Amino acid sequence: MFGEPEANVSIEQHAFGLWLSEDMGCVKNTQKLIEKVEALLKKNAPAFTFNSAQYVITIDRDSVELQSNNRSDDLESIDAFSDVVESDDEFQLSDDNHCAHCGPEDFYALLQSWESYL
Repeated sequence: MFGEPEANVSIEQHAFGLWLSEDMGCVKNTQKLIEKVEALLKKNAPAFTFNSAQYVITIDRDSVELQSNNRSDDLESIDAFSDVVESDDEFQLSDDNHCAHCGPEDFYALLQSWESYL
């Protein structure tokens, strides 16, 4: 009846929605990350990197960058698919699912909203 939690975010930040939905379905993990980001925002902690199953997130006082761990696998899939497509120019990998950026305050608010949702 009920499925896994699914995040709905703007199309520009789609990778954050995928990350939340696929890797952050556990309240405990979300709470730990919220604590680390909160300490960073209060200038009580240095920049850090958070590794999840499918993404790496680099967080500092100025920005948050999310990058897919599986980028090379996706590119290999495209190479295999390009033999079927008439022209390689007709099929391009969109970066929307593989990387995203935001400010640390926005990221913190996103995590808090996600925790409330869970």
